[in-house]
Amino acid sequence: MNDLMAHRAGFEDTLKVFQLSDDEPRGLGEVLADTQPARVFPPGARTSYSNWGSALAAHIVEVVDGRPYIEILDSDILRPLGMDSTTLVQPALLEADLAERMSVGLRRVTGRLETSDPMQIGPFAPAGGMASTASDMARWMRFHLNGGELDGVRLLSAASHSRMLTRHFDDRSGSADLAHGFQNFSLHGVEVFGHAGSTGNFHSRMLFLPDPGVGIFASQNSGSGGYATVNTLTRLLVEREIRADGGSTTVEPGPVDGGRALDAYAGNYRNNRRSFEALTAVFSIAPTASVQAADDGSLIIQLNAESDRFYPTGDSESIFINDLGQAVHFQRGPDGRVMALNDSSGVHSHDRVPTRGMPWALILPLLLALGLSITTLLGFWKRWRHQSESTRAGRRAAWRARVAALGMLLYVLIGVVAIIGASQIDAASISAFPPTSLVVFSLAGWSLLLISALLLTGLIPAWRGSQWPILRRLHYTAFALTLPLLCAQLWYWNLFGAPLI
Repeated sequence: MNDLMAHRAGFEDTLKVFQLSDDEPRGLGEVLADTQPARVFPPGARTSYSNWGSALAAHIVEVVDGRPYIEILDSDILRPLGMDSTTLVQPALLEADLAERMSVGLRRVTGRLETSDPMQIGPFAPAGGMASTASDMARWMRFHLNGGELDGVRLLSAASHSRMLTRHFDDRSGSADLAHGFQNFSLHGVEVFGHAGSTGNFHSRMLFLPDPGVGIFASQNSGSGGYATVNTLTRLLVEREIRADGGSTTVEPGPVDGGRALDAYAGNYRNNRRSFEALTAVFSIAPTASVQAADDGSLIIQLNAESDRFYPTGDSESIFINDLGQAVHFQRGPDGRVMALNDSSGVHSHDRVPTRGMPWALILPLLLALGLSITTLLGFWKRWRHQSESTRAGRRAAWRARVAALGMLLYVLIGVVAIIGASQIDAASISAFPPTSLVVFSLAGWSLLLISALLLTGLIPAWRGSQWPILRRLHYTAFALTLPLLCAQLWYWNLFGAPLI
């Protein structure tokens, strides 16, 4: 349970969580069993936000208590705290009095806002399907600011509540982590607890500061801009409260060293909240963070397309902080090398990207194979009526080259169709994933592998008996070696031979 509530159970992310409708007949336990993702890290090793893991924690509560989670939540927490406008019942199933008050989600389409149906997650609702109001969230924050009591109703002893706000893991002191489900971090020396969440066209964030006793909740009913609005709004309000309480929001960098000493942190990193063992792994091919050592002793970190400068804190060689007071933590392996970056959210870690995991390691052989395919066919067209193959070995090798070239072009065409099909699926239609075109594309990878093997068998006749010019033999060799290299990268990214989701 501690691993689950700290999002350190080691599970890969899975789209299956978002493929169930709200009228799904199976219960939470059954869908958890049917959708279990692979465990890709040892428990405790990495922080990686997992909706499946949160739903598993809710199911454990059901098993221990003997009642459905939604009933436990309603009768043991929401009703006693007077949170009568908060529900885990999904929008399509709401009773009339709450349904007529439900906010409508908006999305921006061709320059205008249009209404959008709510995301459906069915039995996985405990992982983030709650609807509430600002006034109810105020009661929830007051409950925690009062140490587990609200208006004379105590649901947790002071000791239990204090333990709830204590981190189970102690390996990131001074930077963000989780405390039994709450994101926990320090902002300008003030401890903050909270959480953010999104269901497509709704983004919300709740933060509370036990000292000075302040709670802030912000929500928007449009997916436009992602978390930018609610995150900026809540941060500015927190900083205002810190200054009002006599604190400072100025960050003083710690002692700095030359840029050379920071080279150990430099590199590309990829978020671990992703698919590892399914075809959907390729959706995360782009690194999510890059780190560069600057001449002034700081690190320039580009995280999710935003670039910022982080300085050493002086307290730990693993922690760096920016001018907003946000801290990042670098995780080291047994050999002392930096292997992961834990960002300021507390719920995401980013592993170093190996060379073979960089996008260019897939794109380069793809472009080479495509170019060699085209030039192979152009050469065949040029020789077609004017120069027939003079030897049997030459005919055998030429036939293999043409088959490989046509197969490669067909594979690329199928891939383009698959990309178009996958791009048309959004949060509202994710239950339709994977599209048929993606299924065909995955199967086509096996054909490409067979073609690459066929091409390799033509190397001997191409060099020993074809009587080709040296440039043509080198061209064939480059094609014969590039195609297996491409297949190796396609396999690495699960584009064939792996589950689709």
